[in-house]
Amino acid sequence: MLPEEDFPTQFFHWLAPFVETGAIKRLPQKVYFPLVIGPSRDFTRRWLRERVASEMQEAREPLAEAAWVSLSAR
Repeated sequence: MLPEEDFPTQFFHWLAPFVETGAIKRLPQKVYFPLVIGPSRDFTRRWLRERVASEMQEAREPLAEAAWVSLSAR
């Protein structure tokens, strides 16, 4: 990992072996990070405005599942 790489690029390099084995869908490189981070980032922004602790706990599993479904080749 090169120090000048941004986090989305580092994330793609981490995912690359899973793409090669077929566990993760083959998509354009720039698409992976937004698919995984986008819903969680949006939820967190809203949560930071409202600060409802129970919502964070309730959202964890559905957001993780949505990230996996968006990338999973199966």
